[in-house]
This record gives sequence, C-alpha cells and structure tokens, in this order.
Amino acid sequence: MSNSVNSLRIELGDAVFRFFGIHIKKLHNYEVPKCHSHRYYELHYAKSGSYVYIFEDREVELSAGNILIIPPNFRHYIIDKENPSYSFAVLSFSLTKGENAESVYGAFREMIDNACLRPVPMPRTFCEHIENLASRIPCDDIFDF
Repeated sequence: MSNSVNSLRIELGDAVFRFFGIHIKKLHNYEVPKCHSHRYYELHYAKSGSYVYIFEDREVELSAGNILIIPPNFRHYIIDKENPSYSFAVLSFSLTKGENAESVYGAFREMIDNACLRPVPMPRTFCEHIENLASRIPCDDIFDF
C-alpha cells in the first residue's frame, strides 16, 4: 500500500516549506536501489520492524517509533535488520529562503540540519496524524532515484 499528498506550501517568515509527499509503505523483502539520493529532505518514520540506513560514511538503525531526517543529495539505501517485513512513512519536503522580512529561515535550517541522520523517538500521536492524513490521499509515488 502506498499513499501520498503532493505540493503543500507553507511560508513562515522568510522560510518556505514545500511538502512533496507523505507515503505510507508496508513492505516485505523491499529493495531500494543502492546508493540513491533526492533533491529534498526526507523524514522517515518507522512504524513497525527495524531496518538500517547505509550512508557513505555511516550506518543508522531505525526502529519502530523513531524518525530519521535525511538531508538533500545525501546518498543512502536501506537494508532490513532482522525481519524482512516492516512499514514506514516518508515525508518529503524542501526548505528555501523566501522574500519576507521576518528572518526565521536560518533558525529552521540550523534546527533541521542539526537533527539530520540521528534517530529520534516520536510520540505515537504524531505518527497517528501522519498515518491518518496519508490514508485519505490518493496514491502517487514521487521517488526520483
């Protein structure tokens, strides 16, 4: 099953967020092309199971209930750790500097970049909101390997 939402734009001061998609994937023996990258951030939420992200300089394990932000143009791929069946959600987004006089872009950029490549536990309610939204949206994958 795969669901997504496309093209949501939010402006907060001079920070412009564009959300390209929310995907919920239930997988069994899933294979992602080796060492791919994207032009945007990806926020991965592990719903069940556990898997490992392989980056050029490190490995990061993501287990159920955790999120991981992958920065743009960062080469990566996924391997399963212990169980070939797992599910996850992916929120794809970009952050650019807009024209508004209120300067908050730098603060958002620093916060997001500091959180990249570190698994972070998330409250179940956050994950339920993502799943609820994705379940109401038509299917449309946007991966650009």
